Amino acid sequence: MNREQVHQAFELTVLETLLGMQCHEENRLAESAQLELTDLLRLMGSGGGWVLLPLRAEEQIARLTNLLIQLRTRVMCSLKLLGAPLEDEEQMALMNLSFLARHPHLRSRYPLAKELLAQHEPVEDMLEVLYIEFSAVEATVKRMQNQLSNASDLMKLRLSTKENELLLLHSCIYIVSCLVGFGAYVTGLFAMNAQNSFQDVDDSCLIIVLITLGIIF
Repeated sequence: MNREQVHQAFELTVLETLLGMQCHEENRLAESAQLELTDLLRLMGSGGGWVLLPLRAEEQIARLTNLLIQLRTRVMCSLKLLGAPLEDEEQMALMNLSFLARHPHLRSRYPLAKELLAQHEPVEDMLEVLYIEFSAVEATVKRMQNQLSNASDLMKLRLSTKENELLLLHSCIYIVSCLVGFGAYVTGLFAMNAQNSFQDVDDSCLIIVLITLGIIF
């Protein structure tokens, strides 16, 4: 390996290391969010604790949502920065700073010289690999956002179902209260000293009981 190749390899290694560290950090945050999301989905899938689940899950869902939005924004910015030079060979060629330092006469030449343009291939290979890695992280974050959105919708749906059940129970209690009140009214009517023709009817009490049962059922 000659001196120029050594300098070029070192320069690309430094750039690849810095971008690789950023990609690794984003991937670590995505994995941490995935574990937390998995625990949340397991809790929701168990079907238990729906009285306390909204209190426990609401804050967690909000925090995960904000985290995934920030994470995806950073990854998208990285993809945009990597994609810009990939579309332009001249930009990738000009990233060979060590080559330009050894050939200063090529800096002011435009269009770029062929020997400078030929230096873009190693940079292109490195950027393509990093672009693929960041794209994988972005796809993972997008998938988690969809899962979190579905989990939030499912929780709202189940809460609405419970709310409807409570409203139905409240209606039943209200109806029973009305019937009990009607029975109390009839009992009071028979207990009063006021005269009415219905009291003289045979089996009037049985009629009232049957009417009450008919209203109930």
